[in-house]
Amino acid sequence: MAGFTLHIDFHGLCMFAAVPSQPDDGSTGVMHVLFPQAAGGMDGEMAGHMASMRHIAALYFDCGYLNSGDIATRTIVGFETQVPLLGQILELPGSGASLKMCPDVLGLRSATKVPVDTALFGKQGLGRIVARMTFATGSNTAVDPGYCWSWQGSVRRLAYIIRWTVEYPADSLQFTCSALDGGNVTPPPQLYPVNNAGKPEMHLSVYHVTPDDLPLTPPAVPVPLPPGAPPMHFGAFYQLYPPGTPVTLPTFDSVNGCADSGCDGVSDLGASPYNCMGVGDP
Repeated sequence: MAGFTLHIDFHGLCMFAAVPSQPDDGSTGVMHVLFPQAAGGMDGEMAGHMASMRHIAALYFDCGYLNSGDIATRTIVGFETQVPLLGQILELPGSGASLKMCPDVLGLRSATKVPVDTALFGKQGLGRIVARMTFATGSNTAVDPGYCWSWQGSVRRLAYIIRWTVEYPADSLQFTCSALDGGNVTPPPQLYPVNNAGKPEMHLSVYHVTPDDLPLTPPAVPVPLPPGAPPMHFGAFYQLYPPGTPVTLPTFDSVNGCADSGCDGVSDLGASPYNCMGVGDP
């Protein structure tokens, strides 16, 4: 076996921050996925509400990916386990990630006018982010486009599940792992692809959501928002920018009152389209 297809579905409060390898091109480079501290980024009443919203950052995977035996014998077993990501940096090396995102992933630069603080791409310790994943390979291949929100004078979708796909060149997956504070950390286990109709594949899920929005059986029913209400946790993204960056919030419009961009779709358990969505920078 010479490599496999790796799909990672990101659910909830995640920012995809692009760093181009060539500033005058911008099509490839490194993609950092930042998990913001969910207790900051807003003033007044919203800050107090967000402070009570504990979010969990975790990697979920089927236990079948722990099987290191012959690829012909590997299969999904239907039982998932999780690895907490709090305080960790997980990285996948490569020759360059595609920085193009589906248009349903909101780019915040249109509101902030400034880029994310690049200090967050280093080892700063727990604070404004609780974890980070960094990809020098792969691309955004699908989304759940989410619901319709008013944003800067128009109504648009805001994706809340974002798929990152890598054609991984090895026979197993081992993330490069380090600690945000520069200390010691235990990496996730080595994982092995399963045989999917003769094609080696692996499908992981990463969550940064409230405990109620983790994947459950039966799945939790999202609590709807009234029209005009902002997503409760969206303000957390603004602490990833320099101090004084103005806060602009989307407001809920409807479930189906707008079109999506036509990107490939993905559906998975967990996360809420009302509360925690992914964004990009730029």
